[in-house]
Amino acid sequence: MSAAANTKIVLLAQKDSSEKTKLACEEGPLESWLAVRQDMWGPGNLTPLDSVFASRAIGALAPARGALFGAVCHHLGRRLFTFGREADIPIESFEGEPGLSRLEMQPWDKVRLTPWVPARNLLGKEKFTHLAVLSPSHLQGPLDRLVQEAAQSLKQGGRLFLADLMARRNGAALPTAPTPHGEGEYRAWLAAAGMELHGEHDLTDDVRVALLRGLHMSLNMLVNTRRLGEPWRSQRLNAFEKELEFAVALRLAMDRGEIAATAFCCVRK
Repeated sequence: MSAAANTKIVLLAQKDSSEKTKLACEEGPLESWLAVRQDMWGPGNLTPLDSVFASRAIGALAPARGALFGAVCHHLGRRLFTFGREADIPIESFEGEPGLSRLEMQPWDKVRLTPWVPARNLLGKEKFTHLAVLSPSHLQGPLDRLVQEAAQSLKQGGRLFLADLMARRNGAALPTAPTPHGEGEYRAWLAAAGMELHGEHDLTDDVRVALLRGLHMSLNMLVNTRRLGEPWRSQRLNAFEKELEFAVALRLAMDRGEIAATAFCCVRK
């Protein structure tokens, strides 16, 4: 899903549960979708993967002050904003959901937000010292081209962290999510782009914990939903039903060994 830049996003956090919630008339299905996802997965996140991938990327890359840190993702959540601001590291972000992340920016955030467009070389050449590519399957365009451009954007010896849901069996699929590519495909793309693999991390258990936490948070969200009038109550419940379907399907696929959350750490040769 790609949010229109002109859409007015109203709901991004829990309402005060002590009061009857009042919504503006323009708050429709998109806002309900956003509210449900951020209530379940945390402020600034749109999937249970966002916080897991961002936190591990920061830890694995460990950029020092003065580094130029790039992030290519479908949505730059609060975790990466906070990291850049506190560490005084400039971040350039290329996203599939630019309209959402702008809502979290503060005037002192020096973060460039540019919608990702394939084949335009937006990342530049030999520019970044560290680059995180998070959930690239949510972005438009061929992934092999994205990996190639990401590798070219790194300086010699620059470090790349790539994390995504990846298929371990043919035919693996999830509702309301892109069809995952295989781990072998990502390895081949990285090797073809001149990246040397230095480490591989299985983040599946971390995502399982995020799923359980999100389901726990959804209970509080459902209590607050009872205070809403129509049509917002139905819109919120419909959004929750779809998100619950995705969460259950993801957990089952991981338990069956069909899909894994995998991260690769690489260095440009």
